[in-house]
Amino acid sequence: MSADLIHTLELAGGCIAFGLLVIRFSRRRKISFRYTTGWLMICALGVFASLLLPMMTPLATWLQLSPIALLIAITAVGVALLFLQLTVSISGNQRRVDSLAQETALLREKIERLQANKKK
Repeated sequence: MSADLIHTLELAGGCIAFGLLVIRFSRRRKISFRYTTGWLMICALGVFASLLLPMMTPLATWLQLSPIALLIAITAVGVALLFLQLTVSISGNQRRVDSLAQETALLREKIERLQANKKK
């Protein structure tokens, strides 16, 4: 077996194993459907990219990298962008939680005032 084929199989196998882990977490309801589909799309892209590994050899050679190192670098940038998107999403959820907590506190205070006025 050639080194390119071994790298392709290793990368595809790793992506498939990661995809199975994502499915396992999804079935246990640890991650929502939205994020499950996103991670599975990344896994599918990884499998697809592993098939393109031999075609990346000229670019990798020009950049003085191995094809697998180039693919890992591209993947790292993609994962960093995904983490950035998730951070934005989590920040939005945090703002909503803060707003709900403030509204709940104001409503609780209003109810307590109304109950106090009712007792008088």
